[in-house]
Order: sequence, then structure tokens, then C-alpha cells
Amino acid sequence: MLKLISARTRSHSLQTGEIMQYLPLPELTYKELKADFKAASHLAVIDELDLSGAGGVLVKCKYREDGILAAAYLFKKFELQSGHQLNVAEQEEDDGAETDADYPSGEEPYDGEPKGNVPHEVYSILYKEENLTSLPVITSRELSNAYNQSPPMAGGFGFHPYQPSWGEESKTKKPYWFEGKYPLVVTEGPMSFVKPTEAFKHVGRFIIYIMEESSFFPEEDLPTDTETIDNFEKTLRFELDFESCRIASPSSVYLQGVIAECAREQGYSLSKTVDRVKLIELLKSYRGHSFASYQDMEILVRKAIKKKKSRSKTLTKADFDKVFIIGETHKKASAALKPSGAAALLDQMIGLDDVKAQLVRVVKRMKFDKQRSASGLKTSVTHMAAVFMGSPGTAKTTTARIFGQMLCEEEVLNNNQFVEVSRKDLVGKYVGWTAPTVAGLFGKAKGGTIFIDEAYSLMSEGQKDGFSDEALSEIIRQMENNPDTLVIFAGYTDKMKHFIQEANPGLRSRLTNIIAFEDYTHEQMWGIFNYFVTKEEYVLADAPLVKERVEEFIEKMKELGPGNTGNGRLMRKLFKSAVSYMAEREAQDLRTLTLSDVEQAAAELFRAEAAVLREQHATGSRIGFVV
Repeated sequence: MLKLISARTRSHSLQTGEIMQYLPLPELTYKELKADFKAASHLAVIDELDLSGAGGVLVKCKYREDGILAAAYLFKKFELQSGHQLNVAEQEEDDGAETDADYPSGEEPYDGEPKGNVPHEVYSILYKEENLTSLPVITSRELSNAYNQSPPMAGGFGFHPYQPSWGEESKTKKPYWFEGKYPLVVTEGPMSFVKPTEAFKHVGRFIIYIMEESSFFPEEDLPTDTETIDNFEKTLRFELDFESCRIASPSSVYLQGVIAECAREQGYSLSKTVDRVKLIELLKSYRGHSFASYQDMEILVRKAIKKKKSRSKTLTKADFDKVFIIGETHKKASAALKPSGAAALLDQMIGLDDVKAQLVRVVKRMKFDKQRSASGLKTSVTHMAAVFMGSPGTAKTTTARIFGQMLCEEEVLNNNQFVEVSRKDLVGKYVGWTAPTVAGLFGKAKGGTIFIDEAYSLMSEGQKDGFSDEALSEIIRQMENNPDTLVIFAGYTDKMKHFIQEANPGLRSRLTNIIAFEDYTHEQMWGIFNYFVTKEEYVLADAPLVKERVEEFIEKMKELGPGNTGNGRLMRKLFKSAVSYMAEREAQDLRTLTLSDVEQAAAELFRAEAAVLREQHATGSRIGFVV
């Protein structure tokens, strides 16, 4: 199993202070390297790519180090599928560059001038015996700067990012990787706004572009223009013939294997006292946003060996404990392992006590099963599937997002990806379209959560529906092939019960986690209304009377029939409508909602709902609504 990191060397001959960064390539062929994917399953997506004739590969990953590692496999696959190995002789023919043989070490000092078009020193690092053994690793900013700057003015004047200063008369030096036919590895950090599209169009080389996804900001808070990013990716795929893949976060099992292998390479073994799962959790908590995937596992082992006092070749729990700072920092790191974030969000939600308890149990069981499996113990099959059923407005979708986030934080899921779909997103328009559509959905949500709303709409009712049958069959197949992806089937209670009863055995056997969302009580509904008021910094005048009117409004809505209370969604509508009436008042202080605002909003919503349902109900005595 490869464990590569990019190497760096400081070059005094090319430019004082310049750092040459490069990726050493494995000597094994791609066919031999494929065996690694069994242990490193997060890299297996590489084997699905077709790189013949491709202009490059867009690699999305959570950790830069995983992208760098993937680049080594990708280059070897590109080399195999292109049927072409670039060597120094070809560079000489193309660029007139000289080889190591022309400048034996110590015979002729490098004078700062390029040998042909490419500096000799670059060849001494990237090539060995005329074979390419390393790839340059640069940043997207470096690439953009090098290709977007205007050419130097006559006499050597002009700005170039690699010149010592602006306007200084000197021989302009291009970056060490600028010339050549060898591929480039280009990295991009979280939230980078530098998209080197134009540079890609002119570089004329195979590019492995690593896009590191932000791992510490909620998706909705990212200050990123997602439309720009989407267009950038489409340009790469459509105009520049890039392939793309997403490297999932490495599993705990993989990282445990890395720890054991690193120890073996140093001549050590791991004691049974070392709980590898907890060790990885502690390291992630200790490193925080700086966690660097498998690279941190290697560093951890090296540090444990360095701090070991005895001559024993067995690494114990005590040896690893010495790596972490003892005292308050260590206590904080251990405390950070306790559920927070998503678990806290779930706990703060109004009502849903039974739902909360069930979800906590499901998370613990799934985590327990994964830990047993990682330890090599026999474990019963736990399907990553759940059913959420309840009335509209009972927070099923919100809870599903939190559930997926909880599983991600507990490392049961590889990422916090959440994809919400319905029948129209799954069933194709024509015969043969549905299965690829469903497969594409699972590819997009790999290692995350898929939320299928109104799942019963996928079932055939009465007349045979081939499209629906195909969709359900493909969902079952993809669930089997993607056991690391959570699928949540959601909808109204009665219809979901029918869905479960009538589903084919293959699906029904997977629907073991059934969560029922009960309607909110009047007190909880009032709490939800108050939540919206407080969240948007409003205040209520005559709050006790407003509470009475809200409860009366809920009872009146029930007269229209079961399921018409709307629960939390109805409270949101009531609040928004009350704010609209507040805005119509001439004398208002921008913050205070009055009893009249709420009464008018309640009456309006009731009339609208009654009109939609085309039902007439006797309302009896006046209950305080304006009519």
C-alpha cells in the first residue's frame, strides 16, 4: 500500500529561496498497484476512470494528502492507458534539453541558465536513467500567475512572480516546472478562489488537479460562489476533456492499517492495549482542522517510537499517550470526543423526544458494529437505511440532515454530503434512463446521505409501472454496492406504512430503522412559534393572549381534517404572515408583533386552507379571529 507525501527541496541555483516540490512516483505498474484498493477502498474510484485521451483529472477530496496520494495512482493509470512513457530522450527531441549524463555531478557547476528550455537541475530530480520518477507539485495560484502574466518588456524589464522585485533589470526566470512535457500535479486549498481555467487551456500537459473541499465550515456558511465552481468544473470536463472523481475520506479501518504498517516498517508491533479506533479519534480531536489523513498516522508512529524509553519493540498505549501534551490540553482533546455539534443540535430541537432517543440508539449501534467489524469480530449486517414517517411539518428533513451529520461525526459515514431527491429525480423519462440516473445519484452522495422524500411515489399502483419498478430495483442494488451510504425513505405516516408492507422483500429487509414522528403538542407548537419570533429578534405584545389565539388557531385548523395542522411548518407560515400584517401598520417600532397581527394572520391562513380543500365547516362562536 502506497504512503506517499510530496517532497521538497530548496533550490539555490534556480532562484534564491525557491522551493521545488515534487511527488515521487512508485516503481510498480498500475496493474500491480490496483491491489491497494482492497485496503484503501476510498481510492477505488480511480479504477472506474477512463484516462485514454483525457486532458487531465479533477480530484475532489477532504484532505490534500489523500489527493496527493491519489495522484500517484492516477499517473500510473494514465501511463498505462495512454500506452506512452515520457523519458529524457523525448524531452531532448522536443525541447533541446540536456540530460544528467551531460553534466555529471561535481564536474560543471550550474550557472543559472537553462539547459535547452528546461533547467538541468529539474531533470536531476524528475528523471532517473531516462525514466520519469517524480512529478512537479504546484499550487493553482502559481499556475495562474505563471501563465497569466504579460511577457517581459524589452531589455528584461517587467513583472514576473519569480523575479526578485518589480521593474528590476534581470534575466526573467520561469518557474522550474514551466517547460516540459511531463504532467503536473496542481493543488488547491479549501475555499480557494483561484481557478486557473485559462492556464489549463494553454499549458498543453496532462493535469491532475486536486480540489480540497472545506472540512470545517457548514455548507450553508461557505463564502463561496458555488455557481462559479460548478461552471469551472463543467469547463474542465466539456472543453478540456477532464475526467473527475471524488476521493472519500479514508475509513477508520484504513487508518488503523496505516498505523500497523508504519510500525512494522520501523520494526515494531502494536500492543493489544492500543485501542486503534480511540487512538485515531484522539488524534483527530488533538489535530483539529490541521488533521492530515494518513500522513498524521505516520507522524504519530514516528513520534511514539522516538519517545519510547525502553528497548521493547512493542508500542503500547503509554507510548502513544506521550505524543500528546499532558495536562489541560490533553483533557480538552479527550473531552472533545464526546458528542457535540450535531448531537447538540438534535437535543435543542423542540419536542421529538422519542425520535431523539431512537436516533441516538441507532447511531450508537451503527458505530458499535463498525468498531467490531474493524476489530475483525463477527458482526451482523447493519443496513445503512432508515424510514422517517410523520405528518407534514414534523421536521423530518431537518432531522435527517442532523442524523447524517451525527453519523459523519462518529465516523460511521465518510462525509456530510446530503442529497434530497423525490420521484422526479430518480425516474427517467425513457426506457433505460432510470438505472443510470439512480446510479449517478449514489455516486454523487457516496459515503454520505440520500433523503428520498415521498418514497411511496416510487411504487407501482394498479397498472404496471416499469419505470418505478426499475427505480426501486436499482436503489436496492446500489444500497448493496454502497453500504457506506445512508438512505432515508420519508413520507406521510399511512402511506409509508403501506410502502413498507408492499415493498419487495429485498427492500423490506433493509428497512429496520423505522422512526415515527409524532405531531407536536399545542405547547410545543407555541414553542416553535416563539422560536421564530426570538430567532428574528421580534418581541410579542400581550404574549399570554397571543398564546391563546395560537392554540385556538391550531384547533380550528384541525376541523378541516386530519393532517391539516401543518405542525412546525404551519407555525412558520403564521409567523411570516403576522410580520406581513405588522409591516402594513403605519405606527410600528420594527420589532413588536401585536395580538391583532397574529389574529389577522391566523384568519387569513384558515381561509386560504379552507378554500384549497373546498370544505365548509361551521365555526361556531367567534374565537377571537378577525373575519
